Amino acid sequence: MFNLTKFTGETFWVNPEAIKTVEEAGDTVLTLMTGERILVKESAEEIREQFIAYKRAVFHDGPFSAPRLLAQSAR
Repeated sequence: MFNLTKFTGETFWVNPEAIKTVEEAGDTVLTLMTGERILVKESAEEIREQFIAYKRAVFHDGPFSAPRLLAQSAR
């Protein structure tokens, strides 16, 4: 999960897997898989960078990383 900021100043955590689209036309609008739309202060590029960092943490450093899976299968 990563942290974003609503235009009201309220911060919230979002599950990146729940994001359907990120639109940037002046303001940045997050559309979740549920259909909920949230206006955020972060740019689409900032959200993209956080999403990539999240994926790296899960799939490179996390329990599903290739080196860990290879080590487990070698046992």
